[in-house]
Amino acid sequence: MDPLSLKPPYPSLRLPAEWEPQAAVWFTWPQNADTWTPVWDGARQAYRDFIDAALKYQDVCLLVNDEETRTTLHGEFAKRLGDDCMLSAPGNRGVTPDPRAAAPGSAGQTDRSSDALDRAVADALGASAVGNYAAAGASTGGLSGSAGSDASGRKPGSSSGPAAQAPARHTLRILVCPTNDSWIRDYGALTVEAVGAPNGPGGNRLVTLDFTFNSWGGKYPPWDKDDAVPVFMAAHRGRECVAVPFVLEGGSLDANGRGKLLTTSQCLLNPNRNPDLKQGAIEQVLHDFLGIEDTLWLSSGINGDDTDGHVDDLARFADARTVLCAVETDARDENYAPLRENIAALNRYGKTMDLEVIEIPMPDRLVRAGLRTPATYLNFLILNGAVLVPVFQDKRDDRALQTFEKHFPDRRIEPIDCRSLVFGQGAVHCSSMQEPA
Repeated sequence: MDPLSLKPPYPSLRLPAEWEPQAAVWFTWPQNADTWTPVWDGARQAYRDFIDAALKYQDVCLLVNDEETRTTLHGEFAKRLGDDCMLSAPGNRGVTPDPRAAAPGSAGQTDRSSDALDRAVADALGASAVGNYAAAGASTGGLSGSAGSDASGRKPGSSSGPAAQAPARHTLRILVCPTNDSWIRDYGALTVEAVGAPNGPGGNRLVTLDFTFNSWGGKYPPWDKDDAVPVFMAAHRGRECVAVPFVLEGGSLDANGRGKLLTTSQCLLNPNRNPDLKQGAIEQVLHDFLGIEDTLWLSSGINGDDTDGHVDDLARFADARTVLCAVETDARDENYAPLRENIAALNRYGKTMDLEVIEIPMPDRLVRAGLRTPATYLNFLILNGAVLVPVFQDKRDDRALQTFEKHFPDRRIEPIDCRSLVFGQGAVHCSSMQEPA
């Protein structure tokens, strides 16, 4: 199906900015050892650390491949996070309806097929389980196996910023949903608001978008299980799901919630994504389904990134008019020229769109097994009360964290040691997908 022939079910859809209120953040537990060899243990420890950190601020949904893994992780998190831990009562099955979900049979509801959604709902109802954890005041307590304090004197996992508010209880839901790999940022559902379509006192109706995932241009087969995850997420919430026959990964874009979106031509115009669509047609899809009025095209991504230039490694909105952008200070580095080109493009956009561009130096190149990894501070994750920032035991960690403290004054800055994660070609943002409230 031609995506241009598919009209959105509502006149106006809007992709919320990441800093807007979130109902939960989703992760997929790393289960593909091939992605992480030889840092398998370190990668799983990094996931423990940022799940612990996220639970201090909001609910977390964690996907696992099977019941055995769910049971093991339930016991592990229960032991580490406290005694107030229990499985959901029989019959709950882990399904948490969205109070703003569309009623069955409501106008505009579309998906791949009614049978497909019925099967997805049945799978969600029958294969999910929930662990409820009191995460009040939980601390990551530093990263196991880390080399001690980072260049700032902070231990990775210790936070800085505004004083924490009174501890709140948050929930970790461990859900059985088979996947091929753990990079849920790119195959997870994008959740948008149907502007002007209220569904009760909670506000605008939320709609799940199911874009096509093809494993970054067919690089790592199979990917069929990953591509099915958005339907599962929608079924878990009892939410309307709209299939969009357009290849799009969450890490390839960053939006400010007010009609502006960052992306790269290396990715969205790549013939291994949507080869039959030109730039204008791609911008039309972004407008129709995400509410984008201005697409800010950067050129290319960083060396070591295998996604064909995902923008979440190099340029991100910190607020509606501030863009944080990676810059390489070593003119001999292969990232120097492309990142300078991106800075120049952002400055041009800034003059016409009233944007401020803030440069964040790249960490030193981090090489594992002879291959450069995509180590960058820009792969951060914004939560309700915090920002999880990748750190690398690098001399530039401190400067980067200070920049985040300045531009997120109302959130605590939580450093996360990502030296093992980037060996698998990603970091905190790649490993997560926020769900708007």
